[in-house]
Amino acid sequence: MEARKTGIDILGNKPWGTHFCQFYQTKNDLIDILVPYFKAGLENNEFCMWVTSEPLNVEETKESLRKAVKDLDKYIKKGQIEILDYSQWYTKAGKFEQDRVLQGWVKKEKEAIKKGFDGLRLTGNTFWLEKKDWKSFADYEEVVNNVIGKYKMLAICTYSLEKCNLFKVLDVVKNHQFALIQRAGKWEIIESAELRKAEEELRENEEKYRDLWENVNDLIQSVKPDGTFVYVNRAWRETLGYNEKEIPDLSLLDIIHPDSHAHCMEIFKRLLAGEKVEYIEAAFLAKDGKTIMVEGSANCRFVDGKPVTTRAIFRDVTERKKVEKRKSEFLSHVSHALRTPLASIKSFVEILLKYKDVNPTEQSEFLTVINNETDRLTRLINQLLDLDKIEQDELKWKFVSCDISNIVQNAISELEPLIQEKNIVVNMNLPSQDLIVNGDKDRLNEVFINLIGNAIKFTPSKREIRITVKNKGKVVEVSIADTGIGIPKDELTNIFERFKRLDNSINRKLTGTGLGLYICKQIIEKHEGKIWAESHGSKGAKFIFVLPKYKAKSTKKRIEPKRGS
Repeated sequence: MEARKTGIDILGNKPWGTHFCQFYQTKNDLIDILVPYFKAGLENNEFCMWVTSEPLNVEETKESLRKAVKDLDKYIKKGQIEILDYSQWYTKAGKFEQDRVLQGWVKKEKEAIKKGFDGLRLTGNTFWLEKKDWKSFADYEEVVNNVIGKYKMLAICTYSLEKCNLFKVLDVVKNHQFALIQRAGKWEIIESAELRKAEEELRENEEKYRDLWENVNDLIQSVKPDGTFVYVNRAWRETLGYNEKEIPDLSLLDIIHPDSHAHCMEIFKRLLAGEKVEYIEAAFLAKDGKTIMVEGSANCRFVDGKPVTTRAIFRDVTERKKVEKRKSEFLSHVSHALRTPLASIKSFVEILLKYKDVNPTEQSEFLTVINNETDRLTRLINQLLDLDKIEQDELKWKFVSCDISNIVQNAISELEPLIQEKNIVVNMNLPSQDLIVNGDKDRLNEVFINLIGNAIKFTPSKREIRITVKNKGKVVEVSIADTGIGIPKDELTNIFERFKRLDNSINRKLTGTGLGLYICKQIIEKHEGKIWAESHGSKGAKFIFVLPKYKAKSTKKRIEPKRGS
């Protein structure tokens, strides 16, 4: 076929039936190739069609072409060139229909020749393509590539690199005779022989880097300036609870916790302004509403001085933040719990040292306070040591078969001085038969001492507490009820937390570490049991726990059948 002047220096002359593509990043890339391309077509008696899309609209296209073609308006009036928006051509029917578009080009070519033009020179920008249209358009390009040699057409299809991943690039180049791409500021041609080699290398690189990105535990994301996502990796999707199909419909604000909106938007603006942010701390919002704390860094990729995509890598630090918070709360509680008795001890010691003539009665009272506060410190330190061992799973347990009723009675004996001091009546309802559990006697005794001690502490003098042990089938149920101040309903679920103490005037007068119930819960759960609290206003509180009964291991020997029997 007759060779035509392309107007593109690197291409020179090409015959009718040439179908090639251009990969661009900016509107200047389009202008750089398409303006001389159409200038040559107009000057060589060809009918020209320029179908535009973002980032170059119809008016910008005319303005750009007018700078190179002084008589452009004459050509337009003459009907030698049409400049259309993609919606007037590709999606004229409301959607892309490949047969209609293909037949449209054929019709335009016939009409051009009929009007006395040498042939049809065309271009179409594909920026409008949605993901759902990609396969249909790729099929259309393949057909064009196969049949264009029959017609007097020159066709250049333009594709935005921003919207093409590596596999899409391969699809595009495969369906064209060659491709134009800019490297280091110069346009180059990718021929088919190079394409085969490039295809293999690109696939290997794509697989290598995608495998790397998809299998790291950090959250990787790439975001456009408008806040929509270009790419997120597997860890990102799994952590935030989204699947791949949902990502195109998300925006950056959809996954940022409201508390971090202002902070993250300020960082996003800094990135688009060219700043590299080395450290970011923010709260993300998962699909299920869960807060995900992250730390990371981000930067932005620029093309021709304009931001294209921001790139960020984050690490999920939710659990670490929770640990840090618990550690801070723990240290705060411990320091307070230690300072209170120490301050009391120090005050009374200073009085005794300063005033040598303190009478024996007052001296005895002061020493009693010092002794009590020392005991309180000892209990706190022991509980802290136990707490650390329990949470580190370093506490040594000695499980044996033991009768719950015996442990109850032992605990009552230890607490007898306190019971007599407050003149408390202890009503025990213990079963006639032994109820055996597999447990650590010392640790279970610690549970009873704590729960019964609390019941005595919160019950006014001359009132009663009730201790009941019941046979409940496969478990033993123990309840310890007082007739004290009770527990507010909203406190029942968190009463077993570390350092939890009820905030009321009576409780503030009573000493305690806030660790006892937490340790009780850990011990009961170690015995595969369950503990909870019940209360009805100011009518007292009841603490209940259940433990599985002891199961004796069978000692019967299996009788093997005799041979021949």
